[in-house]
Amino acid sequence: MKRLDFIFICLLISSNFLLGQKQINPKYDEGLKKLLGIQKQIKDIHPALSNLYPVAFAEDSVLYIFESDEPGKFEFRKSEIAISFIPPKVLAAFPLRENDYKMTCLIHSGVFDTDEGYVFIFHEFFHCHQFHTVELDLKAKLDINTKAMKEQNWMWELNYPFPYEDSVFTNTYSALLKALSEKNYEQANILRNELKQNLNQDDYDYMTWQEWKEGSARWIENRIRARLGIEENHSGKDVPFNRVTFYEGGSSIIEMIVDTSPETIVDLEKLYQKIKYE
Repeated sequence: MKRLDFIFICLLISSNFLLGQKQINPKYDEGLKKLLGIQKQIKDIHPALSNLYPVAFAEDSVLYIFESDEPGKFEFRKSEIAISFIPPKVLAAFPLRENDYKMTCLIHSGVFDTDEGYVFIFHEFFHCHQFHTVELDLKAKLDINTKAMKEQNWMWELNYPFPYEDSVFTNTYSALLKALSEKNYEQANILRNELKQNLNQDDYDYMTWQEWKEGSARWIENRIRARLGIEENHSGKDVPFNRVTFYEGGSSIIEMIVDTSPETIVDLEKLYQKIKYE
């Protein structure tokens, strides 16, 4: 046997041994039971909240993966060494390589330490719902996504160079957020048209994509917070602007849409069309 092959096998055996020896933190089971209890309180807010998705807890470079094969129950499936670096306070949902590329909610080990942490999990579950319903079809029609795929820029949704610091954009979007907060929808629509005229097509597509994807998750998140008596999340509303600004802007735009067409929040494709074109 070649030396490198021998070393690899030894490392693999060692990793599996360590995974087998490491105790699963009991707070995962306790936290997931509480999560299921919260779900019963909030699932009438939106049909998406009736669904459960795989959860992977990141702890010391190890992922502890739980899945729900039946309503109202999570079970431990497996533990895996993380292939890539996991940020300490990770809260994300994506097709996880360590879980056979299933759409999985990846969260840090301290997420159950606060009531807010449970809300963030449902925020990520909503992203799972988007992915399993309309997201891929909508994204396939975006030129900005097509270009990114050709360049193998898989992270374009996070690293797109949007002109957040451009004064025209900053002033217009600040005025838009103000108009939306005051429910001055006539002024808000005027400002939306100004943004469409002043941004190039890729920038406008990126803005409206994030307003839909993250804005709808933020809107759901704040409905959950209100139901549970937790302060709403309005991060991103203040300059300097960044990607999180579109969470707040999108949520506020969706509130305007829901005020006039409440049924739209259930039809995510129609919601996207309204954000982008109306």
